[in-house]
Amino acid sequence: MKKFKDEPEEDNSNDSVITIIANSLNRASSGNKDDTRGLLLLIAALGLLNLSKDGLPGSVARKLASTSNRK
Repeated sequence: MKKFKDEPEEDNSNDSVITIIANSLNRASSGNKDDTRGLLLLIAALGLLNLSKDGLPGSVARKLASTSNRK
């Protein structure tokens, strides 16, 4: 029997965005030192997550965090 989590779906989504941001920051610290665009996108994503974790800000934060990984 499949058990359902007590946590809402949004919490898992926010956790995955935070994981994306943390991994990207870790890569940026050991990678290209001149990647200011990627770092600015990650900072913007963190700011949006602090603003509101549900709805549009959370979706935009995910998009910004995933965009910062591309070169």
